[in-house]
Amino acid sequence: MAVDMYMTFTASHRGGSGSPLVCLHGFTATWRTCELVLPALELHHEVLAPTLLGHADR
Repeated sequence: MAVDMYMTFTASHRGGSGSPLVCLHGFTATWRTCELVLPALELHHEVLAPTLLGHADR
């Protein structure tokens, strides 16, 4: 089985339903900082986790 070492980058994540919740990442990070807690948050909220401009330059 081949392993793809390069993940496809997406600029934001949106999911769930309910009251809106915005997750902001820290300095030099991306929305993926919140990735482990998103499933729990999405049980009760519509979650938007953007990557702020200038933080995902490749």
